[in-house]
Amino acid sequence: MMEFKIDSEFKNLFPKPTAEERATLKDDIVTFGRVHSPLVVWDEEGVLVDGHNRWEIINELGWADDKSKYSIARISYPNRDAALAGAYRAQLGRRNVPENTRSYYMGKMYESQKRAVGGTGANKYTKEQMAQNEPTAKGPSATAENLAKELGVGRETVKRAGKF
Repeated sequence: MMEFKIDSEFKNLFPKPTAEERATLKDDIVTFGRVHSPLVVWDEEGVLVDGHNRWEIINELGWADDKSKYSIARISYPNRDAALAGAYRAQLGRRNVPENTRSYYMGKMYESQKRAVGGTGANKYTKEQMAQNEPTAKGPSATAENLAKELGVGRETVKRAGKF
């Protein structure tokens, strides 16, 4: 019995691997007799966030009912945008991501985190703070700064990626 559900947005978030990449992944799984990286599931919603290709291979091999062949990491996300940012973060952690794709994923993370923090992510000031000229501690600038630290890049790199 499957412990999670497949959401088409998450499943189709990233391009499918090439036939060669998928064959290499499958060979690696078969060679080691198990899947090394856990499937990542959004705990509150029971949605598979990361590992769709691994899950397909697990099913092809007939391993879906054998928990010794793979593991599931249940991660708590406060909302869908945070779960999407988690999926992008997982992709950014992979070595085979081309630079322009890395920038795109970084931009998508930035945009989803801005929405998660401030609703639309369009403004770093509330009307009251604008009247008082007091910036918030949250918002796009803080989001860009935090994400830049996490990814080891500059804040402006994150902002440019958001426009990309």
